[in-house]
Amino acid sequence: MTTYVLLGILVMATGAAAWRFPRARASLLHSGGFALLYMGQRLFDGDALSTPLSAVGVVLALVALGLRWRANDPAGKSARVLSLIAASSLPLYALSHPATHAALGLGATASDRFAVSFAALAPIAWLVGTLPLWLLDRVGAQHPRGLPVGAAAWATTTGLGVGLALTLVFPLNYLASEHDVEADFSYFRVTRAGTATLAAAASAESPVEVLLFYPANSEVKEKLVPYFEAVAAGSEGKLSVRVVDQPMAPKLAEELSVRDNGYVVLRQERAEGKPAVEKFKVEDDLKKAKKDLKKLDETFQKSLLKLSRGKRVAYVLTGHGEASPRDEDPKTKLGEFKNLLRAQNYDVTDFGLEQGSASAIPDDAALVVVPGPAKALLAEETAALRRYIDGGGALLVYADPGRDGMADLLGHVGLSIAPGTVANMVKNVPISQGVQDRFNVFSNSFGTHASVATLSKYATRAAVVLLGAVSIDETGASTAPGPAKVTPLVRAFPDSWLDLDGDAEKDAEETGRPNALAVAVEGPETAPYRVIVVGDVNAASDFVVTRSQGNGQLLLDGVRWLVGDEKLMGETQTEEDVKIEHTSESDKVWFYGTIFGAPLLVLALGAWSVTRRTQKKEA
Repeated sequence: MTTYVLLGILVMATGAAAWRFPRARASLLHSGGFALLYMGQRLFDGDALSTPLSAVGVVLALVALGLRWRANDPAGKSARVLSLIAASSLPLYALSHPATHAALGLGATASDRFAVSFAALAPIAWLVGTLPLWLLDRVGAQHPRGLPVGAAAWATTTGLGVGLALTLVFPLNYLASEHDVEADFSYFRVTRAGTATLAAAASAESPVEVLLFYPANSEVKEKLVPYFEAVAAGSEGKLSVRVVDQPMAPKLAEELSVRDNGYVVLRQERAEGKPAVEKFKVEDDLKKAKKDLKKLDETFQKSLLKLSRGKRVAYVLTGHGEASPRDEDPKTKLGEFKNLLRAQNYDVTDFGLEQGSASAIPDDAALVVVPGPAKALLAEETAALRRYIDGGGALLVYADPGRDGMADLLGHVGLSIAPGTVANMVKNVPISQGVQDRFNVFSNSFGTHASVATLSKYATRAAVVLLGAVSIDETGASTAPGPAKVTPLVRAFPDSWLDLDGDAEKDAEETGRPNALAVAVEGPETAPYRVIVVGDVNAASDFVVTRSQGNGQLLLDGVRWLVGDEKLMGETQTEEDVKIEHTSESDKVWFYGTIFGAPLLVLALGAWSVTRRTQKKEA
C-alpha cells in the first residue's frame, strides 16, 4: 500500500510541476514519463504495477512530444527533431521485448540478437535526444525573450557530445557481460570458493581443520576468513576453520612446524594416530599477499587434494614425436598440462620403451596419456594399451592432423579419424591474420556428458579452441569387451568443413562435414574402461591453455571423469589477469567500434562545432 501511495505522489508531483512551470512543462513531462517507464519495466518488472506504470510513462512521454511540436519556441525546429529522436527509444525498446519477439515468431537465436541490439539502441536514442533538449530548455529559461546567436547550436552540439560519450557504456557493458567481467574498484578481490573446491571439501573421508596463523589485527586474515567460512559452509560438516596467533599458541605451532604467522595449515586426523598436515604461505603483509590471494582457491584446492587423497600416477607416452612439456614451441609444449595434473596430486611420468611401454601398462597407472604421436606406435605398444583398456583403464588420447591416426588403438573402442582438417570460414581464432586462421577453430557446442557439464553451463562465455583439428567418427565396430557408450563432447559448428588439400578454401570436392572434435567412450560394468579422444594436441598446449579457460576446464573435468572423480568436477576460481582473445568477426566490430569509432565520432563533432564558430566570427 505504501508503494502505491509513493508512486501516486510521484505522478502528481510531476503533473503539478509541469503545470506550475509552463516553460519547462515539456521537459518535466518527458523526464517524468521516461522515469515511470523505467520503473515499470525495471524496478517493478513482474509486479502488478509494471503495466500501469509503463502505460502512464508512455502517455506522459507522448504528451511531451506533442507539446514540443506545438510550442512556439525560438529553437523549436531543433527541439522537435531532438524530441522525436528521444521518443524513437519507445519503439526501439518495444522491439527488445520478449512479447514482440513472440508476436513476430522469432526463434531463440534471433530473439537473443533482437534483445541485445535494441536493448542497447533504446537508451542510446534516449540519451542523444534528451541531453540536448535539457540544455536547450536551460538556455531558453535564461533568455526568455530570444536566444542569443549560436546559443541553440551550442546547446545541441554540447548535449550530443555528452550523449555520444555516454553511449560507450552500453556496448562496453554488453562485452563485459559476455566475457563475465566484473568491475571491482577495491584494492583487489580474493577468489571465491569454486564448485570443484567445495566438492573436494565435502568428499573428504574424515574432517579437515583449517588453521589460519595470523594476528588479531591482520588485514590478510580479514580477507581469508570469509573465503574459508564459505568453503566450510559448503563442506557438509567436513571442514572447520580456526584463527590462531602463532606467538600465543607455541605448542601447536611447534607441532605443526609453523615458525611465524602468515601460514594456512590443513590438518586431518588419521586412524593410525598421527595427523596428516599440508600448509602453504600467504604473507601477513597485504601488499605482498595480493598475488597469493588472487589464486587462493587454486592453491587451497591443491593442498586439500594432497591431504585427502593419495598421490596418483599419470603415465605420458613418449618416443614417437609426441607433444611434450619439454618442447620449445608453445603450441606443442605441454608445461601447463603437466602443471594442471600436478595440481590434482598426480605424479606425471614419461612412459616409453625404456619404461616398458611395449610390455604392459604399470599397475599403479591411474591414467595414461597419448599426446599426439607423430610416428606410429609399435604393434606391441598398441597391444599393451588395448589390454589396459580391456582391464578397465583410463586413457586420454590427443590426435592431430598430419600425425599418426592410431587406427588400431582408436578402432579398438569404435572410433576413427576422418580425412582432412576441420576449417571454418568465420568462426575461427585470428592468429596469423591469414587464410590459415580458418584452421584455428573454436566451439561452444558441448554434448550431454559429465566431463563437459561445467562447460555446458557456461557455454555462452566459454569455448574450446583447437589450432588444427581432426574430426572423430564413430565406426560402430568396437573390439573392446562389451557394448561401448560413445558420447560427443565437443561438436564442430555446422558451417565447418573438412579441408583435404590444406589451402583453407572450401573447394567443390570438399563436401565432407566434421562430426565431433572430442569424444568420450565408456565400457560396460564388466570392463569399465574410460577413454577420451580430443582431435587436436594443440588444445592442451601452453599457447592455448593459458589463453582459453575452456580448454583448461575440458582437461581438468576430462581427467576427473576418466579416473572416477566426478564429484570434483566444476570450476576453480581465480582473479589473475587473463588475456582477452577476440575470436569472431562480430567481436572485432564491437571491440574496434567501442575503442575507436565512438571517440572519433565525438572528436569529429567537436571539430565541426569549432569550425562553425570560427566561420561565424570571420563573417
